[in-house]
This record gives sequence, structure tokens and C-alpha cells, in this order.
Amino acid sequence: MQAEESKSRIKQRKTAVRSIPRASTFADAEIASLFLETIPFAMQEIRVEMRESRSVDLTVSQFRVLANLWIEPTNNSMLADNLGLSVAATSRMLDWLIKRKLVERVANTSDRRQIIVQLTPQGKRSFESNQKRTRLQFEKRIQKLSLINKQNLAQGLLALKTAVEEMA
Repeated sequence: MQAEESKSRIKQRKTAVRSIPRASTFADAEIASLFLETIPFAMQEIRVEMRESRSVDLTVSQFRVLANLWIEPTNNSMLADNLGLSVAATSRMLDWLIKRKLVERVANTSDRRQIIVQLTPQGKRSFESNQKRTRLQFEKRIQKLSLINKQNLAQGLLALKTAVEEMA
């Protein structure tokens, strides 16, 4: 039921996202506005697909923890910052994931006082399996696009990735 409501809201928002003008140059303010309009909408689409393809026993927030740790093991404070959560809330979530043997805490090899959080082999398999199911759902969506829209999407995503890396 929740997935259907999310899809309905997304369809309503699709009409609200403005089309991209065919101009060769954009003002910085226009690019910033387009960025702020597009990214939240794209993230919502990803969350819908994640909800539908993730393991039943993981919440989207827990899946986000696995995703962050799949990219790079980190400490609790940095993970909380990346997730936009309090350190206490992140610790509680990590405790649950540790009990499920998806995540583990280990001493930092360069500073034994610091504790690093990382995926266990089981956590890595769980994340990669969920990621694969989500990717397959997006592949189905992309297959419906015209060839020119597929090319535009690929070029746009590569440009976005490069730009975000430059802005970091």
C-alpha cells in the first residue's frame, strides 16, 4: 500500500518538474535551481525502488547505512553525519545491524583508540544483492526510453557525476 502511495506522489511530482530548456548556456542560478529540483526527485525514485527491492528485514535507513559502509568503512560520528542522524540514533541502528551480523566494529589499524564500522562479508552480500535488485528495476525503466533519451540520460549523469566531484 505504501509503495502505491509513493508511486502516486511521484507521478504527481513528475508534472511539477520543469523541462530542460534547449539553450547552450545557463546562468549559475538556473543551474542551481535545476539541481535542487532534480536531485530530490531522483532520490525519491531511488527510495521507491529500494523499498520494493530490498530485503524485508531491512528498513531504508538501515540499507543507507550499508550503502555508506559499502563505499567506505568509517567511524560512528562520520557515519551519523553522512546519514544526517544523531550519533545516538546511528549507534542504535548499528547495534541492530551488528546483531544481524551485517556490520562490525573494529579497531582502527592506525589509531587503536578509534573504532571503525565496516560491513561483514554477509553485510556486503546483503547490500550487493539489494543493490542489484534495485538496479534491475531501473534497467526496466530505462529500457522504455527512446535511444536519444537513453544517450541524453547517460551523458547527463556523467556530467552530473563530474560536476559533483568538482564541487566537493
